[in-house]
Amino acid sequence: MSALTLSSPLLKGFIHADVTLGTSSAVILDANATASRRIIVLIQNKSSTAIIEVRFAEFGSVGIIVPPLSNISLDNYNGHVRAFSDTAGSIAHVAYSVV
Repeated sequence: MSALTLSSPLLKGFIHADVTLGTSSAVILDANATASRRIIVLIQNKSSTAIIEVRFAEFGSVGIIVPPLSNISLDNYNGHVRAFSDTAGSIAHVAYSVV
C-alpha cells in the first residue's frame, strides 16, 4: 500500500484521467504549457495483475516500473510522460495539479 503526502499550499484541485495502455510506449501526458506549472504528477497502476512502465521523458527506452495497484508521483515535473504495460488494455490513472 502506498502513502501520498502533499505539501504545497498552492494546490486547489487535480485534473484526473484514466488512460488505457498498450504494450508499446505512448504519451499519456504531454509536456505542460509554459504559461503554467505542474505542482505534482501522479500515475497509478489500477490493474491488480499488470505491470506498467512509466517514462518521464519524450524519448527513451527504459523507465520506472510501477507494480500492480501501486503509484508513482513526481513534484514540479512539466515534461512528457510516456507509459506502457505488459498487458494490453491495462488502465493507468493520471492526476496532476497545475498553477
